[in-house]
Amino acid sequence: MKNEKTELKDKIKRLRKEKGLTQEEFAKTLFVSRSAVAKWENGLGLPNPEAMALLEREYGSTRDQLATSDPENVIVSKNRMLRRIGGILFCCLFLYLWVAVSLLPLAMQEGRYGFTPSMTAGIFADHPYIDTGDLRIYYSLFEGDWEDGRHWSLLSTFKPVRKHFWGCTVEERDYESEIILKNGVMVGRLYSIQGRRATYNLIRPTISIGENGGVSEALVTVKAVTVNGEAYEIQRGFFFVTSEPPKYFKIGDEFFQVE
Repeated sequence: MKNEKTELKDKIKRLRKEKGLTQEEFAKTLFVSRSAVAKWENGLGLPNPEAMALLEREYGSTRDQLATSDPENVIVSKNRMLRRIGGILFCCLFLYLWVAVSLLPLAMQEGRYGFTPSMTAGIFADHPYIDTGDLRIYYSLFEGDWEDGRHWSLLSTFKPVRKHFWGCTVEERDYESEIILKNGVMVGRLYSIQGRRATYNLIRPTISIGENGGVSEALVTVKAVTVNGEAYEIQRGFFFVTSEPPKYFKIGDEFFQVE
């Protein structure tokens, strides 16, 4: 059987419960914090002389009744043990995080995620790209010359890859493909890719083969397009950014329908 004098924590807890008080209510009567009462009842602390005097005055408990043998050694031992356990837990957590960070590159390469968008760009990895912040749009160009010797290039193919702060997904970003019409005749396609902050639009003119074949020069030499009265600069010769997919645009005085 345990020595009753060593169980001050049980005496205080029993006294509080006999009075029907919560730790918060009990603490208020002794002018201490609830955490102080919790420490007493868990054997991790002792009431100071002022609290002991209030216990005697408020609850009629004498110092002899609340006396405990060798309390300081007991409490110091318990606190030392808790610190040791806390140190062990901290070391285990640090080791776990170190292992996780060390293995993360391998998990990313072999799993769903990659370190950089180029890892999931496939055959486009060595191609130029447009970095929009949340996307990388890899692309290749088709090039040719007009009869007068002027050189031209236009969008051939592309691959948008969604980015994350740790890398990117292997999933390509969805996009919409619309026909570009001029006077009712198809002259190219407009690809609209929806990002988090904007819509990224890529123009690909149609190459016509035949006696009157060629490329729509307006779509190849364009420097800016106008959508709803607002001008947007053409970047890379084929790429512009809008708040939403355009349904039409103008190049100078020429009107192009998108549908």
